[in-house]
Amino acid sequence: MALSYQKLPLSVAEPIWAALGIIAATLLGQFVYHERVALAQWLGVCLIIVGVLLVSFNNSN
Repeated sequence: MALSYQKLPLSVAEPIWAALGIIAATLLGQFVYHERVALAQWLGVCLIIVGVLLVSFNNSN
């Protein structure tokens, strides 16, 4: 994590780590704890990923 802060601006690195945490928690809940993840929840996770990509691409100019 510290290396990502050295290579990327904070405004890009922090959303990436936050999105990875949300994705990991969702997958962990579904596959390890056998929680039901609804389609609307997966849509929310996808929207988070799209948001992080938009922040990353916008900052790369």
